[in-house]
Amino acid sequence: MDNFFSALLSVGHALRTTLLGLALQDATWGFLAGFLATTGIFAVILSENPRHIPILLSSSAQDSFLRLAARDADGQFCISYTSFQREYNRVRIAFYLAVFALLVIAIIAMVRFRPA
Repeated sequence: MDNFFSALLSVGHALRTTLLGLALQDATWGFLAGFLATTGIFAVILSENPRHIPILLSSSAQDSFLRLAARDADGQFCISYTSFQREYNRVRIAFYLAVFALLVIAIIAMVRFRPA
């Protein structure tokens, strides 16, 4: 049982050393800044109204539709729910793909990075 805890401590130390080594690299911060800027620009281009992106990412489709869909004087919605849901799905898929790509790149960097 003592070996198990020593192994856990060793793995934790190796992860800490690797993450600290990655965090201290200028290329890591440059990559993250560029990745976030590119993702933000892509989301702005992809969305019809960029100010709605935080609501689209944090709320369900129904709640987002009720909060964001324009209404006429009678209270009827000006756009259909299906057209709104297409934009909702587009924005969420782009966001999740960007997060997935970032995780894959981070995992690849952790596997290939060897601290000096």
